[in-house]
Amino acid sequence: DKKTADLEKLIEAHVQNDANDPELARFQWRIEILHKRFGEASKTLKSVLDRNPGIEPNRNFAQDFLFDMLDAGHVLEGYRRAPDPAVALDTIATDAASRHRPKELDRALAEHRQRFPNDPVLLMVVGQQAAAKQDWAKAAQNFSEGWPRLPEAKRQRWTYGYLFARVKLGQAIQAYHETGKRPEHFRQLTAMIL
Repeated sequence: DKKTADLEKLIEAHVQNDANDPELARFQWRIEILHKRFGEASKTLKSVLDRNPGIEPNRNFAQDFLFDMLDAGHVLEGYRRAPDPAVALDTIATDAASRHRPKELDRALAEHRQRFPNDPVLLMVVGQQAAAKQDWAKAAQNFSEGWPRLPEAKRQRWTYGYLFARVKLGQAIQAYHETGKRPEHFRQLTAMIL
């Protein structure tokens, strides 16, 4: 279509002007995604990640790439091409929940389960799905099994859902003890009860 052709011409012109512009890659992979050339899109991402030694910029590039894939409706391909499958699954779970795309999430979950059957994020995502259906018992069970197995850095993202499911089952005290009796969890739990 005309917009895609115009974008391709603009990108070509900018390559001639500033081929090292890191933002250029975002538009190059977007064109590749539009043409369903996912291998080329992921190569473009990889080239940016290889040039960018910083952790935060790389996280942003990887996240943008995945969101571009999700926005284009290529959830499973986005998962497959993402540099970190666990981060991709987490992002897809959040995106699928907000856009009401449970089938796409189920496909990504199935693939992730085959590749990483012991990843505790699987339990957290299934808990999130159960909570969305207000199946508090299943949500609490999955959160309770997965949360302690998560690395500390990933726990914060899932704590609210875990605590909320436990409160819904009348298990605030157990959740408080299981999450380490932390002041922030105490405050969250009291707010949920009130």
